[in-house]
Amino acid sequence: MPRRRRQLRPRLVEAALAYPDAYEDFPWGEQVAKVDKKIFAFLGRAEAESVGVAMRLPDSHEFALTFANVSPTGYGLGGQAG
Repeated sequence: MPRRRRQLRPRLVEAALAYPDAYEDFPWGEQVAKVDKKIFAFLGRAEAESVGVAMRLPDSHEFALTFANVSPTGYGLGGQAG
């Protein structure tokens, strides 16, 4: 894995876990960040070749979609709050 990707992943995890009451969990073998038992960031698998993150963005969903390499997640995850 390229050095840049190895450096990015720990920084993403650190940023997610810096939120108040955030903690990590590993459901389905994937690393996630949770608050009150609810996932707010999917951080993927440590052994993955690429780095990606999926998160809930109830207030900035539409804005986030204006950036390159950003797309909605499947199964309705990460969309606007209902």
